[in-house]
Parts: sequence; C-alpha cells; structure tokens
Amino acid sequence: QIPRVRAEIDGGTKDSPYVQVQIGSTLVYAYDLAAVRTFARAWADAASRPVHLLPEDSPCQPATGCLTAVSVTVRGEQRQRVLFVAAQASPDGRTHLLVTVGPLTVAVYDRAALDSYIGAWTLAVDYARRVFVDPEPDAFDEIAERERQRELRHFERTGQLLHR
Repeated sequence: QIPRVRAEIDGGTKDSPYVQVQIGSTLVYAYDLAAVRTFARAWADAASRPVHLLPEDSPCQPATGCLTAVSVTVRGEQRQRVLFVAAQASPDGRTHLLVTVGPLTVAVYDRAALDSYIGAWTLAVDYARRVFVDPEPDAFDEIAERERQRELRHFERTGQLLHR
C-alpha cells in the first residue's frame, strides 16, 4: 500500500489547516500537531513490538477486513493502544498487530504494511511542523530525528529500507 500524505493550510473545517494521511482505504484528517504526533507515537510503539514474527509481506485477504474503508477526523491527543496478537490467539490464525489511535483501529499483518504506516506518519509529523505552529522541539522530535537519521544512513549504505 502506497501511503499518501499531504498538508493544507486552508480549506479544512472552518478553513483550518490540516494534515491528511491515506494508506489504502484508511484516511485520516488531523487538525493539529498533537493529533499527528499521537499517531506517529503509536506507530513507533508498534515498531518496538516483536515485529520480526510478522511475515515480510502477505496477500490481503478480504475475509480479514482488508477492504474496509474508513475516514476519521481528529484533533488533539488521542488514546492509543498497540497489541501484538500471536497466531494461536488470533481468530484467523495469523500473527498481527492491532494499532488503535482515537476512533481508528488498524490490523497490520506484515512488515511491509507496518513500514508504510510508520513512514507515512513520520512524514506527516514533518508536514505538521510546517503547517501548525510548533513552539519548540520536544523529546519526541529528538527521538524521531535520531531514528530518521539512522534509517537514512542504513538506506545510503545498503540501498534498502530498515526493517523493524
């Protein structure tokens, strides 16, 4: 799934700026920096789970909900939760991650999908910093920047994306 991230300075609700992230049939409109950062933190948390147990790539199976389309609008900090579900505990027998942020829950069945979400929300934070007023860098910004630099060095050395 190829992610699409864009930012608009006006044209949103009451002409508010927003960042839009679309991955597959999931579309999120975030109307402030806190909302974007919440999603980025949740996906960073997902990357810290035992993702090496997920397959590199897997075919999308409609019976598991891959065709469900959803659009959400968020403002401010959102509740977030990340669960690693082992195959033996999964209703469909497949190991996966469940990432919940605010009203949205996404099931991720492979590392390629996980990388798509992580990359999209990392880019969204970069866009959000330009669109929304960011008073000063915080600890999250510093961690995200170190991770971006590490991934860039790995890519420059190997020509491959870093797999978590």
